[in-house]
Amino acid sequence: MEWGDDIKVGGLRPQWLLPDDEIWMIWENKPSELRRQYPLARNWDDGDFSSAVSIRLSANHPYYQVARYNAEHSTSFVYWPGGKDAPKDWDENDVIYYGGTVGNIGGVKERWMRGWPGNPTPLALDVIGYTPRQPATPDTETVTLRKMSEAEALDWLHKNTSGEEYPRMLVLRQLGLIRTPTRAETIAAKSGVAVDVVEQVLKEIDGE
Repeated sequence: MEWGDDIKVGGLRPQWLLPDDEIWMIWENKPSELRRQYPLARNWDDGDFSSAVSIRLSANHPYYQVARYNAEHSTSFVYWPGGKDAPKDWDENDVIYYGGTVGNIGGVKERWMRGWPGNPTPLALDVIGYTPRQPATPDTETVTLRKMSEAEALDWLHKNTSGEEYPRMLVLRQLGLIRTPTRAETIAAKSGVAVDVVEQVLKEIDGE
């Protein structure tokens, strides 16, 4: 048998591997004469394959066909081993068929299967690759807020909101949007004297 290129697996069985797929197991931590075995994929769980770094499949395996198409056409088809229904993450765009063509499958459900019951040999219009749906990107907005004193925040809240100032103040403080008041602002808040007046007095006291 002619074998294809290495497929890195890191000891984990690929989900798309079919039970009857013939595989060439490759280890790195075993003597050279034991680095290669040729079991069927169904025996994966029965053997010591957790340390296998890669596998190879028959060179004519549809997996390589999908990989070659992607390399030649800069596409991103994902190999499909066959199933009763379309994969849940299919983006409903074009698929690649075993016969080498690409097109829209439409509503022909049977094309997702591999061959027919009792004969898993792929047919020309069996799907062997599809493109997965991209996860939705949430809408985001960026808001720039300047830091303000608590007195300024309260004043803004009184002017722009109705009630519930304290919970909103708490949120602003937790977000770090309320800066620590200066000494002059603290004295001004307690004495009722304007901040600029307090600042001038403090400068004179400090000898500035």
